[in-house]
Amino acid sequence: MDPYAQLKIGREHLANGRIDDAMEIADELLAAFPDNDAVLFFAGNITAAARRLPQAAVLISKAIQVAPEHAHYRIALADVLARLSSFAAAHATVLQAAETAGDDLDMLQTCAKYLSRLEDQERALALFEEILARQPNDALLNLNMATVHRSIGNMEKAGEHASRAIALNPAMTDAIWVRSDVRRVTADDNHIAEIEALISDGNLAGQERARCYFALAKENEDLARFQAAFDALQEGTRLQRQSLRYDVNVEVSRMERICQCYDKAFFAKEHKGHDDGRTPVFIVGMPRTGSALVEHFLTAHPDVTSAGERNDFGTQFVRHSQRTMARQDVEGNLVIEASVNVDFEQLGRAYLEAVSFFSGNTSHFIDKLPYNFLYAGIIRTALPNAKIVHVVRNPMDTCYAVYKALFERGYPFSYNLDELAAYYIAYRQVMTHWNEVLPGQIHEIRYEDIVDDTETTIRALVEHCGLDWNDACLDPGASDASSIGMWKNYPDQLEPPRKKLDDAGVLQSSPAKARDP
Repeated sequence: MDPYAQLKIGREHLANGRIDDAMEIADELLAAFPDNDAVLFFAGNITAAARRLPQAAVLISKAIQVAPEHAHYRIALADVLARLSSFAAAHATVLQAAETAGDDLDMLQTCAKYLSRLEDQERALALFEEILARQPNDALLNLNMATVHRSIGNMEKAGEHASRAIALNPAMTDAIWVRSDVRRVTADDNHIAEIEALISDGNLAGQERARCYFALAKENEDLARFQAAFDALQEGTRLQRQSLRYDVNVEVSRMERICQCYDKAFFAKEHKGHDDGRTPVFIVGMPRTGSALVEHFLTAHPDVTSAGERNDFGTQFVRHSQRTMARQDVEGNLVIEASVNVDFEQLGRAYLEAVSFFSGNTSHFIDKLPYNFLYAGIIRTALPNAKIVHVVRNPMDTCYAVYKALFERGYPFSYNLDELAAYYIAYRQVMTHWNEVLPGQIHEIRYEDIVDDTETTIRALVEHCGLDWNDACLDPGASDASSIGMWKNYPDQLEPPRKKLDDAGVLQSSPAKARDP
């Protein structure tokens, strides 16, 4: 048997999604060539595709033992380890891959991107800069530099690298969007004509065109050309929505089922969670409500570290729920129904283990994934020491801010106004439910209050988190009032979702209805 001929066939099966056929070839090859690194690596990849992650990690590790010089083996292992929530091991493996890569600049760039994904922005930037010194005219590399700088708030540097990427590749739409997003343009310094010309030439794919329309909307809004801004935004969101398989009704149903399963009767029973002595602070709500600002104030405290936006609780919630089910591959409402029978102490422990790589050594750490609002009551059950901070702002300002955002991942409801309104209404119902079954356990903080009375609002936040006051938490210049009431520039365009929210009673009941909707 020629192993390499069989490997070629197996890889073709994998590329075509024929996992069972590829697995059959992998099993035959492993039996015949148990010490062949290419066979071990292929078998590991197939096993990972079949979601048998622990076995995949073992197989790829064996391939590395046989051929330690292959950096891409280590990247594949890091990917599996990250999927297993073994982030410290994944991080160490990426660093080993970078050492192994030598002068392979493409592999070094892959390592840098993985480091960025693992929130090690310092090492990612250092590696990107090392590569950039050797190939300064690489457009993609400059885009990656822009992306990392934007993620850590270096907007000027992000703009510089995005502009450099565009100079090298004028059709690089990711860079065009970043450039528009990180700075405010003026009448004398904008890129509207350039973006319009690129759109007009007709050579862009759907998502590429979408990014251009989002950039065009942003720059027109900067110039107070509101009709032109909204026209571009509508086209951008339409194109972006076309690329997604999504049904908002599925999400609404999931929210309703969570409220049904985690009712007052559930919380009337005693449930043992896990407490390791630290205090996780979950900042939840809709995106674009000011969670980053709240994080800014809290992380100024010497006893607080930010773990960033982590999906680890949701991941562990699904894993532990599936373990109680006969079928392990079932998700959705059946998972929710099964979840009430999980061991909540184990769930809490698993979450804390997963997030430990990111959470630092302080007494408190922040997890600011907005979507965790869905699990607020479950978080309090699994992690009794956790603090829940719900950030809200005017519902219409929220919906408009979400609608005009081009998210790197997640939030598929944001690209259609009807779906956005439906999602927002369901989200408010979930938060109303949590407040009813867990009275006084969720701290609501309004963006408008941060702007109007920063000190009072942040002092109350710090107290809720169980922290002593520290003057470093007070940064009066951090908040920005310019986005308040922004939606009013589009009263006619946003009337349909406004009416849906009004009919649902959301505008009247919202805790952030100040500065009238």
